[in-house]
Amino acid sequence: MIYCRIFKITFPNEFSKESFDSYILTNHTKVLEKKLFLMRITVTTSQNVGFYLNFFDSKNDLDNAWKEKGEALFSKVKSLGAKIEKYEGDVPFLALNPTKDFNKFNM
Repeated sequence: MIYCRIFKITFPNEFSKESFDSYILTNHTKVLEKKLFLMRITVTTSQNVGFYLNFFDSKNDLDNAWKEKGEALFSKVKSLGAKIEKYEGDVPFLALNPTKDFNKFNM
């Protein structure tokens, strides 16, 4: 079963969102991401709101990622004055279009 953790973060301003996004990109190495995540998706819905979706191979991986990185990062983001909504659970259905070639994306 695949598990997912979703954060909806409303930052106090655009600059703090851009700073957070930059931090995530530069401080999560490819090795770390491969160790913790099955897949990560970031969606920006406005200048200061983002959705951060993290998919995991198992409940154990979901829990380990929270202990290793998530909990500390959650505290740092809250200290920026951001409003964070956290949702998590199993993903009963996840399908990718088999005709699409995902090799062209930087991962």
